[in-house]
Amino acid sequence: MPMAGPRLQVVVASLLVALFGFTVLTTQVSLAQSSQGKNWERAAYDDNNSGFNPQTQINKENVRYLQVKWTYQVPQNPYTGSLSRAVGIKTRPLIIDGTVYIGTVYNRIIALDSENGKEVWSFQPNLTALVANPGAGGSSVDLQHISSYGGLIYTQAADCSIFGLDAKQGTVKFTIPSPCKDIPGGMDYRYAGRGTPVIYEKGGVAIFGQAGQSSGRGFVAGYSTTTSQLLWRWFVVPPRGGDPDWDSKYVVQKGDGSYITGPAKGNIPPYKGDWGTSDKIVGATSWNLNLIDQDTGIFYIGTSVPEGDNLRDFPGPNLFAHSLVALKATTGEMLWYYQLTPHDIYNGNIPFQSGTLAQVQIGGKTVKAVLTASKNGYAYAFDAEKGTLLWEPTKLGVHLNDVHANAGPAADMLITPKDLVGKVICPLGNSNAPPAYGYNTFYVPVQNSCSTPRSTGPNLWTWQRVGPVNSTIYAIDVSTGKTKWQYFMPNPFQGAALAVSGGVVYAVDRVGTFYALDADNGKLLATMNLGGLGAAGVSIGADKKGNMMLLVTSGGSGTDKVTPGTVLALGLGEAREVIKEVTKEVIKEVPKEVIKEVTREVTVETVGPISYAAIGIGIVIAVVGLVLSRRRKA
Repeated sequence: MPMAGPRLQVVVASLLVALFGFTVLTTQVSLAQSSQGKNWERAAYDDNNSGFNPQTQINKENVRYLQVKWTYQVPQNPYTGSLSRAVGIKTRPLIIDGTVYIGTVYNRIIALDSENGKEVWSFQPNLTALVANPGAGGSSVDLQHISSYGGLIYTQAADCSIFGLDAKQGTVKFTIPSPCKDIPGGMDYRYAGRGTPVIYEKGGVAIFGQAGQSSGRGFVAGYSTTTSQLLWRWFVVPPRGGDPDWDSKYVVQKGDGSYITGPAKGNIPPYKGDWGTSDKIVGATSWNLNLIDQDTGIFYIGTSVPEGDNLRDFPGPNLFAHSLVALKATTGEMLWYYQLTPHDIYNGNIPFQSGTLAQVQIGGKTVKAVLTASKNGYAYAFDAEKGTLLWEPTKLGVHLNDVHANAGPAADMLITPKDLVGKVICPLGNSNAPPAYGYNTFYVPVQNSCSTPRSTGPNLWTWQRVGPVNSTIYAIDVSTGKTKWQYFMPNPFQGAALAVSGGVVYAVDRVGTFYALDADNGKLLATMNLGGLGAAGVSIGADKKGNMMLLVTSGGSGTDKVTPGTVLALGLGEAREVIKEVTKEVIKEVPKEVIKEVTREVTVETVGPISYAAIGIGIVIAVVGLVLSRRRKA
């Protein structure tokens, strides 16, 4: 009987490669796993905020074979009243020397055994006492980042207080109590802590910003990691009543209470009377995961937008709102700034992560760059030393009536939401999650959304959604700023940072859908539904035996389904499990009559102690023999 020989040869060869390849892979994994990429120590993997783990054990060839190794149920919020609304998890886990660390929205830090998910220790600050401290933002509790330096797990509590916890025992080894108390400026400012400090290790400086709650003069502060004393405080906006020279200088308060100023070097020419003389100047606070260059000692901060009852009271570009700013880590002196959207009334800002350091090839030269993305719908690459653009901002998503983005001095410095009534603005709330960098590519998640201003009272406005909200991931060549590919997702995408590793881009959308995409072309490799809110990114690291795993979290409030939160540990199965799945996939291509003839004597009951690898290889040998026999007869 004639056979479709060439096609069957290809199938058989594919099966042999898959079986032998996966046998070798899983054997190597269990016997000699490389230590490369075993720890995920910073909130975004490293000091560069890359979100890139160089491990290759889990990769685009085997990511579809990931299995749930264990799950951990986040404990219920123990607080009542207004504090009880804080549920879920927004921090991506850390993985350090076989221990997993997570932070809940209600500020609890938990250490887990990486092999089984069992709790090792936990630390819960007294939220009731903290939110009552002067300068605290009331019931605003929303932890979004944790990090690790020198054997300590760092976190910021609801009142801005900083805690450094012993990674092995969870005991407090370092504190900066109530750093948002008594901020100069003339108002009863209130703030909320949401993140983690970044630490300039050579200089011994812990640097962090804060989030405003109803009111707050934006600032960033540097504290000594040995004495916990204030070293400097750089102000984003002028004090109550304004400052007539704010358009041409920066202001830093030193630890002894004195002030230093210097020239503001950026992309906006002086605008006399910037911010005006209002007694309600607030906003432009920093609540991001900020960025430190450990080699140069330069600290990069992304700021948010102006706030207030009537933005017409804030004329001018409103420096240094919605800007990327470079400061000296040891003194707070400003080196440069770039304002992405002057006089931003469009709810822009750089969200969640100030920037990513990268070595970029531009015109045959290697340039250290800061990559960032904004809710104004653009991605940027800046010279890290000079603050100049390396390529024109890359447009992301749909744009409509967004005339202020990248407008520089041409922006309307007096416009208010009232002037936009009846207009649909796109984007509104666009790039709303931290990007990642790897393989000379900047991966940026974009939430496609449009809104229109709606009055809620005299001089009070809110943005009302118009149309559906969905998302797109863009892959941008960092040498050119050109888009390489994009992947569309039907749901919103907010808060959950991207991760890149093993040729795979990992993403979790707002409704809890997990995606694994081919980093080269955006092809979907694997997906699963996590069953809860997606607000934290994927982390990748090794358990105590050196086996790589993905840590994926879900849960919280922000969608119709409110859950306390879950942590999933995903890893590759044992060799027999992986080979069994590969065999199932490849064997589909073999004609049914061949499979039936070869496997009629092989059943589950007869396998016994023989490995699936041996059975699979036996099937291949049998198929080859059958093919040769039939060809001889033909």
